[in-house]
Amino acid sequence: MWLYNKTSEFVKSCEDLNISDNVISAIENWVTSVGRMETGKQKVYFRSPHNIFEIWIARIPDPDSNKGSSGGFRLVYFLNIPDNSVFVEAHQRFHIIIE
Repeated sequence: MWLYNKTSEFVKSCEDLNISDNVISAIENWVTSVGRMETGKQKVYFRSPHNIFEIWIARIPDPDSNKGSSGGFRLVYFLNIPDNSVFVEAHQRFHIIIE
């Protein structure tokens, strides 16, 4: 189980995307139990040396607009392995560039 850290970035991204309170609650419940196994809707994007942290991307449906995972939201979540904590950001669609 992960310790969920609700950040101001997550709150702002949810406000910008008009994500309902029901969906936010579902995200917050899901994120504490998220696994570290890649699936069709959840993929590891970056793993730091010595497994200190990982960046994952997940697709979730948008039940408010009746859209499935492909038309729903994207979550970027950061797993801090030593602290057993997770940080989340929500996006409509995005491209990540790491230099």
